[in-house]
Amino acid sequence: MSNMTKRIAIHKPDILEVIQQHIELKQNGVRYWGLCLFHSEKTPSMMVDAQKQTFICFGCGAGGDVVTFIQKLHGVDFRGALKLLGISGQPYRPNPELQKQKELIKDYRQRLRAYEDKLCEYLRTGNDCKRLVRTEEDLDAIAPFFHQEAHIEYLLDCLQFGTEEERFEIYMQGGLIE
Repeated sequence: MSNMTKRIAIHKPDILEVIQQHIELKQNGVRYWGLCLFHSEKTPSMMVDAQKQTFICFGCGAGGDVVTFIQKLHGVDFRGALKLLGISGQPYRPNPELQKQKELIKDYRQRLRAYEDKLCEYLRTGNDCKRLVRTEEDLDAIAPFFHQEAHIEYLLDCLQFGTEEERFEIYMQGGLIE
């Protein structure tokens, strides 16, 4: 045997299976796309290539293999990631705190969409009513809408373009988050 270091073959878990335990991925061709866990975003920028067993986020630049993903996700070194992945002989178990956080984020995003939909529907209904105004009584009937229209447009702008803190504050005020 030579002086060269003996290499051990590492059989890594499938990157797709591991990442899907943390984020929802949607297939587009041979690749999968999802919202990156490493930065805040509204549209999927993380791409997982199951054939190459790699991931990359086009938003924050994070990328690598399944070991790199676990290192970044859990804040551990290479050996710690191998242990979490079960390469050390223990099966991979996702962190229950991260699972709960994932569920809370999913719930938050669902409430976000529902709230935005309600605001948009309110604006559409109000605009439809504006077109039907024919008399002073009609105008009096939709006066409350005119008083709220600018505020609703402001809320929608904040929800679409605002910071995470601004969106969170709007949800707190709207009673969407306890």
